[in-house]
Amino acid sequence: MAEGVGSGLKLEQKHGKSRVRVSRVWREKDGRDSIVEWSVNISLLSDCIPAYVSGDNSGIVATDTIKNTVSLITRIRFDVSLLMIVLDLNLSMAEGVGSGLKLEQKHGKSRVRVSRVWREKDGRDSIVEWSVNISLLSDCIPAYVSGDNSAIVATDTIKNTVYVKAKECSELLSVEDFAIILGTHFTTFYPHVTAALIKIVEKSWERVIIDGQPHNHGFKLGSDKHTTEVTVRKAGDLHVTSGIEGLALLKTTQSGFEGFIRDKYTLLPETRERIVATEVSASWTYPFGYLSHIPVKPLFFTERYLGVKNLLTKTFFGPPDVGVYSPSVQSTLYFMAKDVLSRFPDIASIQLRMPNLHFLPVNLQSKDNPTMVKVGSISYWF
Repeated sequence: MAEGVGSGLKLEQKHGKSRVRVSRVWREKDGRDSIVEWSVNISLLSDCIPAYVSGDNSGIVATDTIKNTVSLITRIRFDVSLLMIVLDLNLSMAEGVGSGLKLEQKHGKSRVRVSRVWREKDGRDSIVEWSVNISLLSDCIPAYVSGDNSAIVATDTIKNTVYVKAKECSELLSVEDFAIILGTHFTTFYPHVTAALIKIVEKSWERVIIDGQPHNHGFKLGSDKHTTEVTVRKAGDLHVTSGIEGLALLKTTQSGFEGFIRDKYTLLPETRERIVATEVSASWTYPFGYLSHIPVKPLFFTERYLGVKNLLTKTFFGPPDVGVYSPSVQSTLYFMAKDVLSRFPDIASIQLRMPNLHFLPVNLQSKDNPTMVKVGSISYWF
């Protein structure tokens, strides 16, 4: 959205508020009530680049303001009981299929759960657990328009293929490499399959440390997940995206939020001292257009994933003894993304999503204690 932001970077940003739950009741003169319940997600595209690159929040609409705006707007009485019914018939990819309809189709199999254990000669085991989703683009229009299934790859076949290909992997490999293996198989083994879209989520089984020593066959489950989305086309070109989901980060100080837009909908006070927490979702793309462009280094993608994860965490927290001040989540997000692109030249672009996980102060005031409860410099929070 804003080109030329710092060393030629291109920053596309939006901010807002998700999961605003609101309900509204209308009482009619005839005694009949009407009710709606909505879950509202709002994203604002605005000229607020300074919030990211210099900590100037004057262009930011606070999530508190957005939430209150939704609540107040719903107090307006609508005299229409039915606003709109939308019928969206979205069929695509093969033009001229029946009465001028355009049909876009893909078939496949989702949520194929597969695990693989490798036993090394030194007695150490390695394990992966993947949830695999496969979509095939193919010339199988007759299955839709005339009931001819001769070009359909059955979900049972797809599922079994995942199991077989996992077993054929004689050495530990990254989830991206396995996705490429699957995509290459489906586009070469089946003549009518023109492209394969492979999405895999890998659970974070981490080796247990017992008395300072890595356990040979003991693992514990982490909270974050390693993701990939790989597209392989019959012509040989491919597109590889990696990512992280569920990376929960929190720091108890060195964060504030002030200077944002204030209006009649704003209740949130400004502060230079707060808890900041988020659950990071990140995805990044590689410039590799063909299989021959991918580095031959074993576990290259796993190494890059761990490097990005560690760098995102390091930038979020800052040095372990003093930390780093965050004037807003937007600013922290920007510098996290910038550090990744600066450190890893083989990453072409990165997207970050970092919703606020709010920890709000509880004002336990009473006659005897009219201020917030504190012990020393520590406030009680929930």
